[in-house]
Amino acid sequence: MRYSGYSGSEGGVDQVMMYTDHELEAMLADPESDLVERKESFRGDVPTSAREAVCAFANDLPNHRRPGVLFVGVRDDGSPSGRPVTDELLRQLADIKTDGNILPPPTLVVAKRMLRGSDVAVVAVTPADAPPVRFRRRIFIRTGPRRGVATRPGVGGGRRRASSFGPGRDGALRRPRMSGCCRRSGVIEIPRSMRSRSHQRGSSLTDLGRYYFEEQYATGGVCAGRP
Repeated sequence: MRYSGYSGSEGGVDQVMMYTDHELEAMLADPESDLVERKESFRGDVPTSAREAVCAFANDLPNHRRPGVLFVGVRDDGSPSGRPVTDELLRQLADIKTDGNILPPPTLVVAKRMLRGSDVAVVAVTPADAPPVRFRRRIFIRTGPRRGVATRPGVGGGRRRASSFGPGRDGALRRPRMSGCCRRSGVIEIPRSMRSRSHQRGSSLTDLGRYYFEEQYATGGVCAGRP
């Protein structure tokens, strides 16, 4: 099905799985889903909470391995608010990927869809290959309809308050999609989405991404319990 919208991925909308209208309407009707966030408009503090939701969908703590969806233009009960879905709104939603607040940048698609007889803005967020993903340096996660912040165990001498989901959840985020990780040797396989031809031929220091080195390799490349 073709639809008008903006792609947050370099390869276009076809590279990100998108739901059918029937599936989206069914998700709207489920109040307990951890794959759905509903917003009546995109004003006030909504742009911030929407980015928190996108970050949580990208982290995919429940390990659904399918996109989470942010709806803009619907009420909490799933009924359309009737607000117009303008090109400016779609551009603002597409900026969630590119404004630098969420790192690494999420893979997402923004589209206008006709749901329950009204136009609704839809943002589909694909789970990240190499979590955790951070919004303004914080790791947002979601279980059921609740959203929270993951914390590391033992940070601040054990005095840092953990999220409502318990401590150590950011460590759990590292495990589901890093299938090539060898914890005994400390070797981490680079996810396929992060590979390039230069990686296959052999890379130089100029090809090294500082963020992935500091946040992904440096934090996970040394086995726990080893000197």
